[in-house]
Amino acid sequence: MAIQAEQFPHPESPMVAVTGSMAIGGASTFLVNLAAGFHGRGFKLSVVVMSTRNDYRDELASYGARVVEIDRADSIYEDRIEKVYRAVALHRPRMVLSTLSPESFEILRIAPPGTLRAGMLQTDDPGVYGLVGTYRPWLDVVIGVSPTICDRVRAMEEAGGLRVECIPYGIRFDHGVPERTPDSGAPLRVVYVGRLDEDQKRISRIAAVIRRCAGRPMEFTVVGSGTREEWFRGEVGGLPGVTLIGSVGGPEVQRILAGQDVFLLLSDFEGLPLALLEAMGTGVVPVVSDLESGVRDLVGDRLGIRVPVGDIDAAVSALERLAADPASLAAMGTACAAHARSEFTAERMSARYLALAGEATGAEAPSWPWEFRLPVPLCLTPRWVYAEPARTIRRMCRGIGLSGRRHRSVGE
Repeated sequence: MAIQAEQFPHPESPMVAVTGSMAIGGASTFLVNLAAGFHGRGFKLSVVVMSTRNDYRDELASYGARVVEIDRADSIYEDRIEKVYRAVALHRPRMVLSTLSPESFEILRIAPPGTLRAGMLQTDDPGVYGLVGTYRPWLDVVIGVSPTICDRVRAMEEAGGLRVECIPYGIRFDHGVPERTPDSGAPLRVVYVGRLDEDQKRISRIAAVIRRCAGRPMEFTVVGSGTREEWFRGEVGGLPGVTLIGSVGGPEVQRILAGQDVFLLLSDFEGLPLALLEAMGTGVVPVVSDLESGVRDLVGDRLGIRVPVGDIDAAVSALERLAADPASLAAMGTACAAHARSEFTAERMSARYLALAGEATGAEAPSWPWEFRLPVPLCLTPRWVYAEPARTIRRMCRGIGLSGRRHRSVGE
């Protein structure tokens, strides 16, 4: 569906995305990629961040995104939701996209009639699917980043009849694909990009692989930070051929990936790993856990090696095979780059979101009233704490009202 700017009351901003934070990670990088895709099509993405943590402020600004950040420090939870509502209302959007956190889904409960209310699921995890059951009455569409996620939602009894759309991530590729010349004498360059956490990412497996490969012609680069960072540095930081880099922004990640051969990811579950997409688009060959969601959609024949979840021996063996056959490694890298850059681009992704927003157009934009009733949040317990009179008492204890500065607009 071709979307024209004149279809929207604010043509440069056809939808507003609401997110809990913009900390470094895949969920935030998604919004930067979406802003890039919108920008390439002549639109501006509006983003309301429910905190002042925004590690992507400059990148969003480079694509003309309109960003509003909500200060968590000076408000009780409900007042923060009110600030978000008012920040969204200023844009009079046809479509609101809630991402990342339950509190972002709370905005869907108070969006006015005529607004397309979309909730995004980015991880194949039971807690994420719980959002669908909780917020089903206020969801017009659920967007999953992988076919597996969408199939699981469709199978949920509580989702009965809910529209489900699969829109995979798209990447803006800022750098070309480096030419990789087979060289049997060069060490295999292996990279991990992601959180240094045990839950989901299982960083202990990455450490185990690095220790097992110590002394072999391999070099390891680890990019990221997290709750297990100190432990991880103690485990592998002193080994030869190991480089540990903290969290860095998107352009720097792509620069680092351009100098690697293999991308290692041994998670327990994923949605559609953005770092994996970035790596493949740069010609880096994946060795990854054989996960149903996301990974199997990307890593097929000639596009890397999938290993059983938790199988350290299989991961080490895969690295050894790739190190021993540089010609096959180079061919796989070329195939990976072609696949990612043709099927998973920011342009394709943004077109899908603009098409959804286009479906919500009508003779007039939805009316976002300035005065509204703020319901008791669904995602917090005990609920009486967030209802009156406890709400007023908590506000008084905080020592503030609603008359202070409500939000900060970035780049205006």
